[in-house]
Amino acid sequence: MNEENLTPKDYLGLAIEAGIGAIPVIGGPVQTLYFGRQNEKRFKRIEKFYESLNEDLSKTSSKIEEIENTHINRDQLMGILETINEEVEKARSQSKIDLFKNLYKNSLLKINNTTWDEEEYFVEILSRLTPLQINLIVFFIPNKEFKGEITANGYDQEFVDGSLNILTDYGLLESTIASIELGEIGKQKMGYRLSSLGRKFVTQTLS
Repeated sequence: MNEENLTPKDYLGLAIEAGIGAIPVIGGPVQTLYFGRQNEKRFKRIEKFYESLNEDLSKTSSKIEEIENTHINRDQLMGILETINEEVEKARSQSKIDLFKNLYKNSLLKINNTTWDEEEYFVEILSRLTPLQINLIVFFIPNKEFKGEITANGYDQEFVDGSLNILTDYGLLESTIASIELGEIGKQKMGYRLSSLGRKFVTQTLS
């Protein structure tokens, strides 16, 4: 390729390819798998994303497995990585990008798995979560179970309650009825805690 004829998009594509190739141990094979399927547009933030990812992985290179069986179908994994790239391009906050980076990293650390169903589900959920919902998940990490009203500064109570319901629908929280108040206007207080799936989500995205 003639360097004089390279467009900014070309330079970005080369930077991304180099970023993937620099991943310790498995960078080359992943680069081949990924760029064999994906040649769509990239945003400049992807370059920074890979720089940070490679910096993290270089510190844990001893945990990265070499690809044992090149015949294992890794289309599901490649689809997850593609989706993360697309979401990073659209992400409006660095905190959300960091969570995608953790999920990307932890998915690569399972390079020899034959299925990545949970990771695929987590990337789908993560793309939908609001900052409040992420903060609620973080709140429950040290709390085995919390019973009572949960409030958040700057948010209507209905929005907080709705966010808790959404997290429960996603399977990340478990809910129980903590108390019921009888009367003309009946009230009930809910109790919440992270589900087993929620704790896996925390492990995959917040660490």
